[in-house]
Amino acid sequence: MNQEEKEKLVVDYFMDHPTKYIKDIADEVNIPRSTVQRYLEKYKKIKIKGQETTIEEQLKQNKRNGQKEGGLRFFEKNDSIKSEDGRFIGSIVTDKKDKEKQKQRDIIIIANYYLENATKTLSDIASELEEIGPYTRDYVYDCLKDSRLVELIGIEKTSFIQTLLQRRKTTSEERESVK
Repeated sequence: MNQEEKEKLVVDYFMDHPTKYIKDIADEVNIPRSTVQRYLEKYKKIKIKGQETTIEEQLKQNKRNGQKEGGLRFFEKNDSIKSEDGRFIGSIVTDKKDKEKQKQRDIIIIANYYLENATKTLSDIASELEEIGPYTRDYVYDCLKDSRLVELIGIEKTSFIQTLLQRRKTTSEERESVK
């Protein structure tokens, strides 16, 4: 098979399977990953059949999806280690089961509690929720900014939380500038 035939094979396969990752395409068409990537890069401005996106845009979306999946897999299999000041310093393999379900539960609890108590500080909310779990101010904030928030509590509540957090940030910045 010459180079033009290989390029056509790769591009045609991607057009038919736009959500496939480069590794999967390489395995299916039996062409090295770097070559698949190079061919798709060469034809990146072509629009995908039946979609409004180009090969380049779809590859970027596939990369984001892969990073998200990888992050969730890492979270599921590892526990973070943090220093005394709360900074990430490493991770260890976890022995806990159903971490993802627990995280989703935490996000829902924290988001709904925040909506009911929006005038309280994040530290106060963490303290009040202490009996449910070992929540810190940072964990509360992370849950309120989590990408899963929309699918867990809906777009309206998520937008409202984002607005409240932005107001809180603006107010905090204004206080700092006065000092």
